[in-house]
Amino acid sequence: MSKGWTKLDSAITESTLWMKDHATLRVWIALLAKCDAGGYARVASPAMAHICMMDLAEFEAIMDDLCAPDPYSRCSDNEGRRVQVVEGGYVVLSYERYREMKTRALTPAERKQRQRQRETAGNLVTQSHAGHESHNVTPEEKQRRSRGEAEETEQKTCAPKSAEEFDSFWSLYPKKRGKRDAQKAWKQTAKDRPSPEVLLSAVRAQAKSHQWSRDGGQFIPHPATWLRAGSWDDEVDERTPDTQGRGLVQPPDERTEADKAARFVSLAKTTLETNNYDGDAEALIAELSKLETRDQVHQRFTAATGMTVTGDPA
Repeated sequence: MSKGWTKLDSAITESTLWMKDHATLRVWIALLAKCDAGGYARVASPAMAHICMMDLAEFEAIMDDLCAPDPYSRCSDNEGRRVQVVEGGYVVLSYERYREMKTRALTPAERKQRQRQRETAGNLVTQSHAGHESHNVTPEEKQRRSRGEAEETEQKTCAPKSAEEFDSFWSLYPKKRGKRDAQKAWKQTAKDRPSPEVLLSAVRAQAKSHQWSRDGGQFIPHPATWLRAGSWDDEVDERTPDTQGRGLVQPPDERTEADKAARFVSLAKTTLETNNYDGDAEALIAELSKLETRDQVHQRFTAATGMTVTGDPA
């Protein structure tokens, strides 16, 4: 079977074959494509019918026509017959004759001229296409393209930065399992993740929790799972195991008295604003800020306003 190209005489358009219907021309071209160097097409009729996208009866009718004499054929050999049925397939009778026809070789000057013509034609088509696009592109389309180009530039610029941020996350995360999956999850959550500082702070806080530290870190989720679940928003249980067997207990309050007093002053200010305090709130807050302990602030605030501080942790 032919595995290369098949020569097609350009004069076929002036032949009686060209005057036949499209189905006949399809069969003829398919036969030429299937021929070996001697014009033999080793193919069964049902297979050829399938290749030509027609039923077997239509194909056999066309083959009967191609095997019949044609008194108007330009080739008088074989009474103008084009095909002969043989064992195992078909023979295109004029195949070798047309294959041996030689095409005059182009001179170097002619080849250069044709190359210049092709290049000129290609440039004209490109310019015409570009000009056509510039006249027909809507403002919305121009904006969309500009936005797409900007996003592509941003992605190229942000890629190295994102890789560095992932490396920082991976270095800090206590369970280093499934790095490739974690990198995929990192890309997938790019639009949802908080800033690197907030993310790493969440990892540090959760790494100190009892859930992550117990049983040798057995219950620490894989980094990809942690990212996909958005676990940076999880609340951290700050309770720790009690040495006296009482389960989990709150850790000791390590804040100083000054910290507690400052926290209470902040809550007092919010309470005054919420309740539309009609006194001199600014002077009262200034007075409370000078006190050293939470209890002092609490007593002075209650005496001055008769209110209870909203959100008081005590």
